[in-house]
Amino acid sequence: MGDNSLCENKVMRGSLPHIPFQKQVQVYLSNKLENLYTAIRANLFLNSSPFSQRWVLVPSMQMEEWLSWRLASDEGIKISAGINFSFLSHGISKLTAILFEKPLTRSDTETLLILKLFEILSGKLTSTDPLFNPLKTYLNQGSQKKKEERLFGLASRLAPLFLRYPLYGEEMVKKWMKEPKNWQESIYKTLFEKKIPLSEEIASAAFKEKFPFDFSIHLFSFSHLPRPYFSLFEKIATKVPVFLYHFSPCEIFWTDSVSEKGKRWLVARYKKKEVSSASLLALLESLDEAHPLLANLGKIGKKFAYQVEEREYPTHELYDEKIKPTLLGLIQRDILLLESHSKICPNDDSIEIHSHSTLHREIENLAERLQGENPGEVLVLAKDIALYEPFIKAHFKHYKITDLPSGKKNQTVAGLFILLSLSKRKWSSLAILELFDHPLFRQKQGITDEEVSLIRKWVQETGIRWGLESGDQKCSWRDGIDKLFLLLCTWEDQVVIDITHVDLLEKLILILKHLEQDLTPFFDGTRKTLTEWRERLVHLVETYFEFLPDEIKKLEELGGDYPPLPFNVLFPLVEKELGKESVTVGRNLLGCVTFSSMFPMRSIPAKVICLLGMDHSFPRTDTFFSLDLLDQEEADYYPTQSDFDKYLFLEALLSARSRLLISYVGQNPVDGTLIPPSPLVSELQSIVADRYGQIIKERIFPPGPIGTGNPKSKRAFLQKNDHLMQLEGDYRFTLQELTWLSRSPIRHYFKETLHIHFKDKKEIKEEEEFVLTPYLLAKMRKDLLLFDQEKVKEEAKRRGMFPVGPFGDYAEFKLRKEVEGLKIPHSEKMIVGELSEIAIQPEKISPNHWLFPPLKIELSPRCVVSIVGKVGPITSEGLYISEKKGVKEAVAAWPNFLIFSALPSFGSKELIFGRDHKVCSPFFNDPFPLLRKLLEFSIRTKKHPYLFLPAWVAPLIKKDEKKLALAISQSVSFDPAMKWLSRRGWDADSMQLIEEYHGLTKWLYGDMIDAWF
Repeated sequence: MGDNSLCENKVMRGSLPHIPFQKQVQVYLSNKLENLYTAIRANLFLNSSPFSQRWVLVPSMQMEEWLSWRLASDEGIKISAGINFSFLSHGISKLTAILFEKPLTRSDTETLLILKLFEILSGKLTSTDPLFNPLKTYLNQGSQKKKEERLFGLASRLAPLFLRYPLYGEEMVKKWMKEPKNWQESIYKTLFEKKIPLSEEIASAAFKEKFPFDFSIHLFSFSHLPRPYFSLFEKIATKVPVFLYHFSPCEIFWTDSVSEKGKRWLVARYKKKEVSSASLLALLESLDEAHPLLANLGKIGKKFAYQVEEREYPTHELYDEKIKPTLLGLIQRDILLLESHSKICPNDDSIEIHSHSTLHREIENLAERLQGENPGEVLVLAKDIALYEPFIKAHFKHYKITDLPSGKKNQTVAGLFILLSLSKRKWSSLAILELFDHPLFRQKQGITDEEVSLIRKWVQETGIRWGLESGDQKCSWRDGIDKLFLLLCTWEDQVVIDITHVDLLEKLILILKHLEQDLTPFFDGTRKTLTEWRERLVHLVETYFEFLPDEIKKLEELGGDYPPLPFNVLFPLVEKELGKESVTVGRNLLGCVTFSSMFPMRSIPAKVICLLGMDHSFPRTDTFFSLDLLDQEEADYYPTQSDFDKYLFLEALLSARSRLLISYVGQNPVDGTLIPPSPLVSELQSIVADRYGQIIKERIFPPGPIGTGNPKSKRAFLQKNDHLMQLEGDYRFTLQELTWLSRSPIRHYFKETLHIHFKDKKEIKEEEEFVLTPYLLAKMRKDLLLFDQEKVKEEAKRRGMFPVGPFGDYAEFKLRKEVEGLKIPHSEKMIVGELSEIAIQPEKISPNHWLFPPLKIELSPRCVVSIVGKVGPITSEGLYISEKKGVKEAVAAWPNFLIFSALPSFGSKELIFGRDHKVCSPFFNDPFPLLRKLLEFSIRTKKHPYLFLPAWVAPLIKKDEKKLALAISQSVSFDPAMKWLSRRGWDADSMQLIEEYHGLTKWLYGDMIDAWF
């Protein structure tokens, strides 16, 4: 910038001399919270008496922490004592109790008001008053249970409105007390008819004769206060000093500024009145003097400033015009001075906008962009910070996260919610296992991690889906337990349960029985008072979790003479009451990045401020707006959620001292469609372009890891330099592991190296099957090679995997077709060969089962591989697989076939594809050289990721780019690891893959492809 004087001038109006008590509210205004701190610091310690009472009212916990930290780190303050921090409503109750003969009547809590409204609404259902006809029409529908739930929901929506009406619509509610015109006004009159209006109560309040020595009140950084509270503090200020410290974005008179929407409305109005064009032009020119960001986003601040101006309080201006010569600094200065500069700012990174594909990527990029910054000077705000918590923990070492719901962070409360959800979730297998996974539940019940894993295995093997008692679906807990007893008594060849597990089975039965007994009253329609339900909740916690949290103790405050209700009606209230308190992770950490949700009045300054989640859903909108009568009557201004969000955005823009980072998820992770940014972000971009000649470029970060260089180049390097890895040590592979590795090398790498497990087809389900899944069909084909059709079907039913009813009839028909299509040879000829450590030499242990010692293969003088597992099924013709002949199927069967070829005691060594009965003969005399290649590759997959699938092998070997692209498109979505990579931006480029994997696949499978295909 050519003229630095624009950015270097400093104006600090108003020094901080001792101000004598003036019996008025003293107002301090500044565009920087640091200057307001200087003012409150001076006023707090005007008197150094150790008996001074200094009350500091703050809008949020974050503001209290910021002030406390500044006071504690201020070297000019030797002892910071006698300071009482409080939030507004609690502080008013305390202060009026100290100062007035009779404290102001405290409003009911929202929860208590819900209970009172529910009782009143219930009584009005039988009222003959025509005002309540619309209400009765809405509520008198459906069963009694649905009616009560609908009634409680309405009470929950009305409660916050009824708390708001006396603060912002006092004149409105006075009319209601005289003559209510609708059901809502009538109910309000019933509730508050005997309550004195707040303004009258404040006016008539009498002060005590004696006040505490050296008493002062400080309201710090409120951007909004209801009109009655101004009246209250005006009255208090006649007796004790009251100071108001207000963050003001503009030092020029700006309360007459009009937003773009307001300008359009005024123009339309004056045009209807046929005002001349010249007058309209003059009007628009006068309105254009305001900065558009201030006019469009600063409605809350403008209304607050107007309330201060109309009361003519003594005002002290502490504005600071000193800024950095950046785009961010120039915007802040222009808003402060209502100036418009056309000078182009340097092309800097003081304001950045980033678009990402997922929340994880958003945090990952944030960590990358914050490198080099002091963590203690970074503030991160998001609409709901709880959504980002797991990703923050993954990418940040030192952090503080505020505003996390206690229901998720308090283990006992979270466990109680799991308990209370069991009936709603139909006692499903997943719900019960989630409870058994809870650490406090396991501790109380004396269950180990290993026992939970065993119970999980029982659920899988017996096909438990949902329900406690047996039914037609045969997949309940009772059915599963009966199957376990049957397995225990019949001594079948299984490893699911044995005699040593009886104690655990007995414990499981008792726990399920006690859970049913204790939870039945909560969901069978039993009616109890709130006090009685609280006692039942305490019993649940003490029985199953031991520790009684403070949140449940607070339910005692909800006592009262309320009618008995079923728990399903009260559950939303209990859930809200237990989860309303927020918790902070890392509260006592200093010098760390602070993460917080975007709630009103949090204009905390920071060198770097980051706004996350700034997509099209921000600013947020209010819900149940149609019930709010403030919008339909003459009332004081009450900010909407949209107003609060706009002002939050403006405050963040003005509180960032060096950088402002804005990010959002700009791509739907499911279908890839684009998501637009917040209208506020688009408006900022437009204004910057129009007024400053700058374009804030939006950086779009594609899916995939950040800051790791070119992943394709890295993979190519690893493939070309595989020989650098020395094969050392002893390895043990199961045949199943080798088979899965051949089917998906990358999934094997995720599992064995990164310890990331993708959900398997055998995952536990909550509902019974309706169709034969591809996984079950593949398993049944394999089982049909060894067992008859009826036994295979009964085993599938036992495990809860076979459909029932009409779906079962169709499944049996499909199973018969599978049997016909397999062309299975005579079952007596089918055998299995098993490599096992317990075998010393080949041994036939049953007509269909051979036992062999492990296959040991030396890959190098210092590397020996041992192979165990089952090979088969085997016929007199060779190894039999229940698939059609194809490259993909041959690659998947390759480990099985090579090991089968290496075993003695069998005649023909063919590979038989059962579904089309095509036979592939061995093209080698010695399988061990090929087996060594396979094992060497298997070891390397533990170290390096290999991105190819069996369906790609043929086109990779033949360098057929078109067929490879087709194979990729047809197979990626069926492999969970490949699908996961694809969703995160991995680009399966055919040419690149051929360059990387042609040599490897030709070395590994080339001979087989040449011989068989």
